[in-house]
Amino acid sequence: MKKIILIVFGLLPLLILGQNCINSKLDRTILHESFERAGTCASPDGVDKSIPFPPPDYNYLNTNGYCYTVSPAVKDFVACYTMTAGATSVDFNAGYNATGCTGLLINYAILYTTGACVIVDGTALGTTTGLTIGSNYTWCISLKCTGPGPGFSTFCPYYQNIVPLPVELIGFECLEEERDIQLKWRTMSETNNDHFDINRSIEGINFTKIGEILGNGNSTTPKDYAFRDFFPLSGENYYQLVQYDYNGNYKHSNSIECNFTNKEPYTTTYYDIVGREINISDCKQGFYLVKLINGENVQVQIHYKQ
Repeated sequence: MKKIILIVFGLLPLLILGQNCINSKLDRTILHESFERAGTCASPDGVDKSIPFPPPDYNYLNTNGYCYTVSPAVKDFVACYTMTAGATSVDFNAGYNATGCTGLLINYAILYTTGACVIVDGTALGTTTGLTIGSNYTWCISLKCTGPGPGFSTFCPYYQNIVPLPVELIGFECLEEERDIQLKWRTMSETNNDHFDINRSIEGINFTKIGEILGNGNSTTPKDYAFRDFFPLSGENYYQLVQYDYNGNYKHSNSIECNFTNKEPYTTTYYDIVGREINISDCKQGFYLVKLINGENVQVQIHYKQ
């Protein structure tokens, strides 16, 4: 479990106090101690994988193949990873598992051109702009675990291509009603807007698609949208929009929260893809079907288990 006590900014690199550090990202504030070590850019340690959205937690990175094992564990970690830019702006970060640390120092994070090892960005943690789509780069990072150690046992580099989508969303809200929850949102302008997915979560991390609304394609005037969740969860409900354009590019909205006092409890039954009833808690990560029954109302949804 991650235990963060204090964050200190000063003349030294970033210091994060804690004993057991498991996290899905590094803090974006960088202060340099040095810029490189011999041979790192020319001899990378692995591949930096792209990720479609910010990871919800460390477990997501570890489960989906983003993590490299550090064996034996080390207190001073330096590594470089190659990547191919899929956009002119890219967001760099990494998850990690470090134990026995009283502090975490981020010495540097640098992006180089591949081959010539020319520095493109000397503070490449967070968003780097001005990249060439399809070009290869090398991302190097240096971290130090202060304390008895053993230190870093896994490191999980990733980057997200920042593709600006031409939809200006200016409002997204939810309202609890007698038997359901109503969602409303508005766009000021749209370009090639194909549709919105409506996602829901019970804890604000793992979202499941519950609906889809067609977009207005191209528009320069405000457009209003609405969606009714006829089967909200009892208690807290988190909602998120995913907007898609005609090319398949997509972007997640910020999540919103609505509390629902379930006045007519419903039952849930889970099935695998061939229709066999299952116990979802015993199942591996993947897609399943869930049937929601509330009196005479029945709804079947696709459920993704993380």
